[in-house]
Amino acid sequence: MKKATQINNFIRISTPFGTDAIILNSFEYKEKVSDLFSLHAQAYFNGQHEELNNIIGKEVVIAMDNDPSVSFQPRYFHGVVSRAKLAGSRVTTAHQGENYRNIDLLIEPKVRFADYRVHSRIFQNKDIKEIVSEVLSEHDVSFSLKLTKSYSKYTYKVQYEESDLAFVERLLSEEGIAYCFSHTNSAHILELFDDLNFYIPGSEFLVEHTTGTGQASHIYSWNETQILTTKAAHKSGFNMLKPLSPPQNLTSGSAQLFSVPNSEHYEYLAEAETDDEFVLRNTHAIESLQQDVYQCSGESSCRTFAVGKLLNLKTMRIRLE
Repeated sequence: MKKATQINNFIRISTPFGTDAIILNSFEYKEKVSDLFSLHAQAYFNGQHEELNNIIGKEVVIAMDNDPSVSFQPRYFHGVVSRAKLAGSRVTTAHQGENYRNIDLLIEPKVRFADYRVHSRIFQNKDIKEIVSEVLSEHDVSFSLKLTKSYSKYTYKVQYEESDLAFVERLLSEEGIAYCFSHTNSAHILELFDDLNFYIPGSEFLVEHTTGTGQASHIYSWNETQILTTKAAHKSGFNMLKPLSPPQNLTSGSAQLFSVPNSEHYEYLAEAETDDEFVLRNTHAIESLQQDVYQCSGESSCRTFAVGKLLNLKTMRIRLE
């Protein structure tokens, strides 16, 4: 049987098994700000017999050709195989069916490994950049700190029976730091940022919205949604040096949004924090609660659209999250 090749395909997968050892049929990629990406790929072994154990935990990369009018460089999706499933054979046993088996892959970022270690420990006299850098380095995660603000050192910060991933995500959310991923043909990088200036125009910045078909990339479906939201966030805690003067803060959200009357999100923080830190963390809390109140969603044929990039739709300027 003549082996297939991906050389003329606009989507291709590269694995540790070698060139065209696995042929990619299709894939679905999902990403959003401050969440792990996931890529589901449907492929098949191309005249090669391999065991699932030989691909689990291995790095792979998918290349997708862009519209030539936009870019001659392909877009890459790099990650680690976290799940693999054999899904039958493409041909009969008489025709070496065991060497042409279908395989479904789940590809995720390497930081997913940090979800498999649950820890209890205390970090003292370190700021968030130091703590996050230490934890991510323990899992050999490639990351980039694109932070513009200054962060004070914690007196202490406790990780108690949390996975390393959950601990890092909790600290980032408390400090108002977001993250997303960038990809190359050989790596993916976790990028942490704390300012809206992180968002830059994408390759397809000026985009038309039309429900018809056309050769040029465009948005063919666009929807706007608004929902109810919480009105305020309230945090209180304990000060070991001043037991009778516990830190607390009540912060109201945006007055421009319709919030449920008398609604409030309350949280007690047992860790030692100053009043200033309570104000900051509570501000981040109400912003987080209200961030998805007004949403725009759509569908397009633009292959370069990615989290962290801006697009301009007529008179609207939009962040892709």
